[in-house]
Amino acid sequence: MPTEEDELNPFAPPSAASIPARREAVAVPGPPNPRRSWLASLGLWSGICTLSAAPSFAWGLGTIAGDQVAAMLLGIVTFICGYTLADQFTQGHGWRRNPAVRLTLKIGYMTRVAISVIFPVGATLDVICGVFSIQLAQHLGPLVTFRSSGSIDARDNTTFLGALLVTLIQGGVANVVLAAYMLCVLGLVLVVRGLRT
Repeated sequence: MPTEEDELNPFAPPSAASIPARREAVAVPGPPNPRRSWLASLGLWSGICTLSAAPSFAWGLGTIAGDQVAAMLLGIVTFICGYTLADQFTQGHGWRRNPAVRLTLKIGYMTRVAISVIFPVGATLDVICGVFSIQLAQHLGPLVTFRSSGSIDARDNTTFLGALLVTLIQGGVANVVLAAYMLCVLGLVLVVRGLRT
């Protein structure tokens, strides 16, 4: 503790008690997020994929795959399994702890589910992706059979493999569109965070 004489002497060396503690502005990464269990990941992605696929599923039932429900369900289950595996294997990665990435993922998937729930918007986007998927599937091979009129209304002529292929292509196209959207969201998040600092 400084004496009265030290306080009066401007040339006295400072004592440890009189030096205020300095705080360093060092960004320390937070603790890792708690790991989501396999069952929780499966539940999360089952909900997201099911809600996201609902408009496409309804459109597929009414147009190309009325009798190929099992093929479309297998396609949806494929995406659920893929997302669950990706979620489990990337949880420990540093980029998953990045606040901008976490916010982007939440915004992206919440937007995807919201668009699917708002039927006219979700149906329009899914029909566009669906028509593109059918056209691509027709060029990939004879797995998909359609009426000779070229109509996309081919419910009586679609094979199991054809309906599965269209479902997988449409899910892939929707994921590419979602990834592009999330890159834009990430850019906005980074700009906003940069303006705040």
